[in-house]
Amino acid sequence: KDKANQQNFISKTADEAFIQKSNETTTVGIYVLKFHDGSQDIEIVLEGQNVLQGLDNFALATAMLFGLMYALSLNYPPEMKYTFEVLQKEVMELEGCTLIKERSSS
Repeated sequence: KDKANQQNFISKTADEAFIQKSNETTTVGIYVLKFHDGSQDIEIVLEGQNVLQGLDNFALATAMLFGLMYALSLNYPPEMKYTFEVLQKEVMELEGCTLIKERSSS
């Protein structure tokens, strides 16, 4: 039993190190973390920082991500611009000028 607990601790520590390293390189992301015990955590990462965690589902996380990007006046990452535009216009049925606007860089 002690050996199993030790292996779980080592595995959890390795997973946490991987998650931390992954977060640091993420500009915008929704992470769905599935743990060995069957539980899961959904979190939002912005510019390498975990800003929300413990979200109930992916749809909620997506809506929260759009709200955060709007509230913080963040631009879409260039490599994901068209993905976000499709989500915004087709899935969430929001026009580009209604909620999220492109900021001109100064």
